[in-house]
Amino acid sequence: MRICICRRSIALAVEVRKAVHECGAHRVVGCFGARGADAKALRDVGADAFVLDCVMPWMDGIQLAEALAPAPCVLITPGGAMRAPENAVCIERLAQLGDALERIAQRELPRDQRSAIERELLELGFRPQTRGFAQMRHALERVLADEAVLCDLKRHVYGPVGEACSCSAACVERNLRYAIECAWVRGDLAVLQRRFGYTIDKERGKPTNRAFLAQISEHIRLSGA
Repeated sequence: MRICICRRSIALAVEVRKAVHECGAHRVVGCFGARGADAKALRDVGADAFVLDCVMPWMDGIQLAEALAPAPCVLITPGGAMRAPENAVCIERLAQLGDALERIAQRELPRDQRSAIERELLELGFRPQTRGFAQMRHALERVLADEAVLCDLKRHVYGPVGEACSCSAACVERNLRYAIECAWVRGDLAVLQRRFGYTIDKERGKPTNRAFLAQISEHIRLSGA
């Protein structure tokens, strides 16, 4: 995961950066002291998760975590247990950071939503053996977890899916486009038209990657999956 750190001071943030590097599975993309940092500055670095001090000068760590929701946060709370936002995991010592980040990384969508993604793709004409099927599933999981990722597909969808599948963001974009093209050739036209309608590109006869991800994720949400 890409991690952004914000602590009371830069020196303390650097301590966390070293601890994250020792975990081996994550990459630090932002390292801030409390002075001058805010939710917008932290979001702009494109992190998947945040590590924050619970108490900081000029800002409250709990309120900052709430402002960063639904992005997951690790709150460092030396004083012990406290009431934390739903998107936050609390730790007392840096030694617990690796476990906390691993718990965040392993969070998955509910089983019914994962099953709904598979059903939707198959019904629309996607084939599991098609290049891009698995990447489309991963992309939809990210959109269902946080629809705000649709604002920047390259940073928040193509890049992370590419890292998970050991390929570039550009490769993910091409593979999703190819999978959609194949579905439009093989799929049930009536089902495709019911799902999309005005979102289909009139010149190319199929939705763009963004339109596809937005429409299918919204259909899954509305269906109650």
